Amino acid sequence: MSFPRSHALSSEEQTWVRQNVLRLRMARPRDAAAVPVPPASERLDELSLAKIALALGVSPRDLATNPDHLAKRLRHTLARVTQASQSGGEASRLALAAWQEAQHWAFPVYAGQAADWLGRQALAEHRPLDAVTWLLRALGTPLGTEAASRRDLVAQLGEALMLAEHYDIAQAALSSVEPGAGGGAQGDVQAATAYAASLLLQGRSAEAVAAYRQVLGGSGNIPLRVEVQAWLGLGAAVALTGDIGGAQAASAAASDLLDRESMPDLHTSLYANDLWCAAVAAPWQEARRLLQAAISEAVLPFVRANLHDTLAYVLCRSEQWEAAWDACTQGLLELRQASGGSHLLKARLLWARAVAAQHLGRGGALTDREWAEDLFDLVGAWGHWAALPPWPDDPPSAGGAHRLLDRADGAVHFGERVVRRQSQPHGPGTPLGFEP
Repeated sequence: MSFPRSHALSSEEQTWVRQNVLRLRMARPRDAAAVPVPPASERLDELSLAKIALALGVSPRDLATNPDHLAKRLRHTLARVTQASQSGGEASRLALAAWQEAQHWAFPVYAGQAADWLGRQALAEHRPLDAVTWLLRALGTPLGTEAASRRDLVAQLGEALMLAEHYDIAQAALSSVEPGAGGGAQGDVQAATAYAASLLLQGRSAEAVAAYRQVLGGSGNIPLRVEVQAWLGLGAAVALTGDIGGAQAASAAASDLLDRESMPDLHTSLYANDLWCAAVAAPWQEARRLLQAAISEAVLPFVRANLHDTLAYVLCRSEQWEAAWDACTQGLLELRQASGGSHLLKARLLWARAVAAQHLGRGGALTDREWAEDLFDLVGAWGHWAALPPWPDDPPSAGGAHRLLDRADGAVHFGERVVRRQSQPHGPGTPLGFEP
């Protein structure tokens, strides 16, 4: 039996095969190490092309295709991602296809662009672990070696890690690009703001104050939303240090900016900050009344849980241990119904309930304390103990909550602009009433 002759490749096709094999060998040294680059003296035909393609796990036709054409095909797919971005599912499918093809054919720049898009999309859809995965992949491409794009990617990574409640890891990642320089490009400002938020979420309030002030004191143009977030974060951080006047000043600055452009989700954060100020500085009966009214108006379980956390703080401050235990228990029930939940908020509620139970001589105090300690350790937020009621057996010098409470000497009065927004539906947010 005779077989048809294997047709020889053209000189151009042979050049393209060598270029593609060389690029794949460099990108995948382990997988492609056994496949040598065909020497220029070797005349390739269809049979030898098929053997090389099989060894590399690619199609013979694409292996003999001009690399520029392969790259053009990827660019076209990525352009379609942008065009289809309004139709979420189709854009994600195209971006994933672009990532896979770019990885398959060793075009790391295009792989980075696809991974970047997929990471941002996952973050927008509140899928933080997926976002972390894709952003780390993007950082492993040439996008991670260029300073501006790296800082932008790390800023997104920090936000994803905070959304996943890994606050200490987020802070470590954000500090790797030295955020906080202020006055730089938009990505620099976002990275610096995220860095400040990571400190605040860890409970490192004084450091967060300095970081937020550095952002706001920068010489560059800060996007309006980022500037509002920075003022809100500063207000929360300053309030946690006991400076109620400074917190109110930050709230006033945020409120002035919100008058220029409506951002309903940030309006609720502003109101939550002022409620926290009331918990620290107002007479406890007034603070209790304000919080109970806010709880009755709140729509979402997470927001009610967050408000119960602040109410528990007020009741612990006034040593109303029975009411504090009830507020914590109700907050934990609300949190169980909330989508996503919050390990940090759960830890705060469990700790306050444990303190109340210990004062009341009830069982379960040590169990709640152990769970709270484990959760604080999980999210890297031990600094929050400075604004929580101390354990009954601790000496007066331990912790910082009692010192913070002792600074309260007057009522907090809400400004007209804040009062106007009290009737607005509360949206989900981060514990303590600020948004990273």
